[in-house]
Amino acid sequence: MKKKAKIDIAKRVSAVLISLTMILSVTCLFASADEETPELNPIPEEYQNVSDPEFYISVINGNKLYIDILITGQSGTTFTNGWIAVVKTNGMDRGEKMRWSNLSSSTNTFSFTDSSVTLVSGGEYKVTLWIYDVKNGNSELIIKSRNTVCP
Repeated sequence: MKKKAKIDIAKRVSAVLISLTMILSVTCLFASADEETPELNPIPEEYQNVSDPEFYISVINGNKLYIDILITGQSGTTFTNGWIAVVKTNGMDRGEKMRWSNLSSSTNTFSFTDSSVTLVSGGEYKVTLWIYDVKNGNSELIIKSRNTVCP
């Protein structure tokens, strides 16, 4: 009889602890959903000095990644400290596959085109551009990403 009472008490305590954990988890989930975090909205969609970047990626010739980027700035805008990364986001070999760095333009137009990266069939890839536009000594960060899958 004593063993059964101990088991019943243990079950009740466990049930109460599980219930409290679930309530706290749901409360924290709703509390964090109300906060706007930088991770969710890292950049504005409109820029002060440039038009919205034209950023296209596609798979060509079966397994080659084609990247085409064009950013046009207002007169007097230049571009500096840029990089573009290709990251495989699935599979055992996930990770960065290619990076171009120190990208810049001394004119008000930044353009980049490449088709040298070979993709793996079934691979999911993310291409990210980071570059600063500079006008009158003020800079703003441009970040754009696109995703694709190699068939």
